[in-house]
Amino acid sequence: YGIQAIVRSEVMVGRAEDFDPIVDAHPEMQRFFWRLIQRNEAIGYEWLVNCGRRDSTARVAHLLCETAVRMHADIHHMTNPFTQQQIADITGQTSVNVNRVLADMERQGLIRRKGREIEFTDLSEMHRVASFQPSYLE
Repeated sequence: YGIQAIVRSEVMVGRAEDFDPIVDAHPEMQRFFWRLIQRNEAIGYEWLVNCGRRDSTARVAHLLCETAVRMHADIHHMTNPFTQQQIADITGQTSVNVNRVLADMERQGLIRRKGREIEFTDLSEMHRVASFQPSYLE
């Protein structure tokens, strides 16, 4: 696997054969990993739907909403960690189309941008456009 951090991160490196004995000895770690697996499954399903059924605006809106929640950002403001090319890659679009989508979102009054700063000017409408229900992230 390749790893790319978009925020400051710590990574632990170890041998695979050491993992099972540690988890077996600590039931709280078993519960943690079980919840992590369930959460990742819910996120995977949400993104399957996002890229398979939603239009280009909803895809980008969903990514922005999910990113804000995951970053524990101010509910109405966040620093976008992604370039337009990364947003395009994540949402299965071209960077040109992502640029148009972001500009349309601004014209519709959903967001305001200043560099990488994004202000959610109508959060409830943004959630509606994105079909975003943050409970799958819990």
